[in-house]
Amino acid sequence: MNDRVTQTKAALPSNDLAKRVSGTVAEEFDAQGREIRDCIVRSLPENFDFARKRVLDFGCGTGRVLRHFQTEAQKGEFCGCDIHTPSILWLSKNLPNFHVFQNKEIAELPIESNYFDLIYVISVFTHLTATWKAWLAELRRVLRPGGILLNTFHNRVAYEYTTGQRFDEKSAGMLVLQHDRNWDEGGAMVYHSNWWIQEHWGEFFNVEFISREALFGWQSLAVLLKPETSVQRIQNSMCPVLQPYPYQFYDPTFRGYLDIPNRNSNYLKNWHGIEIKKSQAGRSPIGGWFVSEKGQITEINVVIDGRKVATLPETNRNREDVKAAFPTWQHSLNSGFQVTLNLNHYSLGEHDLRVIATDTAGREHELQSPLVLSMDQKSSVGKVSATSRELTNPEFLEFITCKLLRETTAVVTVAISLFNYRDYIIPCLESVKSQTLRDIDLIVVDDCSTDDSLTVVADWLAKNENRFGDVLFVHHRSNRGLPYARNTAFAHARTDFVFVLDADNSLYPRCLERLLGGLKQCDASFAYCLLEKFGEEIGIGNTRPWNPIALQHGNFIDAMVLHRKEVWERAGGYATDMPAMGWEDFDLWFRIAEVGGWGVQIPEILARYRVRRNSMLHTITNPNAYKLWAYLRAKHPESFVI
Repeated sequence: MNDRVTQTKAALPSNDLAKRVSGTVAEEFDAQGREIRDCIVRSLPENFDFARKRVLDFGCGTGRVLRHFQTEAQKGEFCGCDIHTPSILWLSKNLPNFHVFQNKEIAELPIESNYFDLIYVISVFTHLTATWKAWLAELRRVLRPGGILLNTFHNRVAYEYTTGQRFDEKSAGMLVLQHDRNWDEGGAMVYHSNWWIQEHWGEFFNVEFISREALFGWQSLAVLLKPETSVQRIQNSMCPVLQPYPYQFYDPTFRGYLDIPNRNSNYLKNWHGIEIKKSQAGRSPIGGWFVSEKGQITEINVVIDGRKVATLPETNRNREDVKAAFPTWQHSLNSGFQVTLNLNHYSLGEHDLRVIATDTAGREHELQSPLVLSMDQKSSVGKVSATSRELTNPEFLEFITCKLLRETTAVVTVAISLFNYRDYIIPCLESVKSQTLRDIDLIVVDDCSTDDSLTVVADWLAKNENRFGDVLFVHHRSNRGLPYARNTAFAHARTDFVFVLDADNSLYPRCLERLLGGLKQCDASFAYCLLEKFGEEIGIGNTRPWNPIALQHGNFIDAMVLHRKEVWERAGGYATDMPAMGWEDFDLWFRIAEVGGWGVQIPEILARYRVRRNSMLHTITNPNAYKLWAYLRAKHPESFVI
């Protein structure tokens, strides 16, 4: 999805129409639209497919961005709307592949509810004052449940550049300048704090993340999801606020730059700060440049997490590019710097990096960036040849890593499915490691994660492999979804019992021992326990004992159960043809009952279930509940006429 496709060259609008929305004309107008298009694509989930999607460019102007979606428009439906009549008339004539219409200033769109899959809004709420709330409500109305809204806003950089004053993130909220300026001149200028976006836009959408100055290093971007319409929003905690580029207060007489290494992922959520691999922590170069109109740079200090770690008495690296960019400034030739840091004693994760320059006039200028220490792509866990372990579904399995190849003595296999859970997977793995049941095999199936989950898990397995009888780490070449990941784990399990565990949940130490004891005392097909809900909701789950008749009214058993593998196989495993992911376990209970199986409840709290408002359950499963119910009724008709 992130590969730039060749677009058909479209006509360019007249200069007056182009300047109205961008301040640029001709080729610069075209290039600007292409960059915005790329930012939109990078903001979407990496498995997002425009095929059969409905997309709205709200405030499209003369198609600065739409013109670069011509290839995607052949697969889906792209619409654009704007309040400016000449712009819409020009679009209708020159970009016939798109459906365009004119909207009014009042918050009403001639579109049915729940229509669009994606809406992007570029530099519109940067000018809306009294009507912002009404327009958010209207955009929510026409966006389908689970749909994505990408909305840009002016944040600190735009404010500081236009006013020369510091932007106080804590108290600013929503600031309006030039309130009375009419639309022909661009309208009012509106600036928002990140917390204000979370609190107020979050009344209508789940705020997935905010990327500061993601657009041209100027406008920030909020990625929003419409929750299911029948459930109130449950998010209370602040969303991630990412900083892809170094920040500096705008000073026209003092500028700086930090070199940013290339990232492995084009996904915007993975583009955050300066990344240094752990293997390079002992020798990590940080470089860039400073230049001052008032005089030469006399000193540069590097500060990490509030502590000074390096001082450079002067800059001494020739930077001809800087001299060319600032030809009238003295001392701009020798303005580059580079310092090598030893970061071995810093932990993995994010740290605060500040590089502060002082010039001969005694003035200071600061560059600030997150410094992210991450694991390397390679791990000491080695690969296993195809002859040493039979590969299942080789067309989408990229590799299998394994600890050993002897016959396992384990009784239970713990099967963990993983997709982009780098922040949760280690507590999950540690909880498995801490089980009182000693004879355990471990299988982790990574469903093509796009964060660094892969390296996080590989590093942990390399350090803890001796705890388990057999260890497998399976990586899907492409993202196939939760049921495929679980089926892959069962296909490789060599024990009679398999415990299903998602990567954001965890177990109490006696969990497997107690569940296995319950199954050994009876001929039940699976055993489950009470669950402690934590995170964004607290409570107790799995409180009802097994009752197949009650399934027709809803699922009451989480997927976190210990299965007899033989019954699981007889029931057919997890379905891969459901209209949406998330109820594969629900469907499995019906099929286990149909083959004569049953479940036993162990009435103890033995596991923890994390509740997250941006989980698959809330963003994919629940919005498609009506489709899933229709699927279950058609597939298990006898269960609904009991």
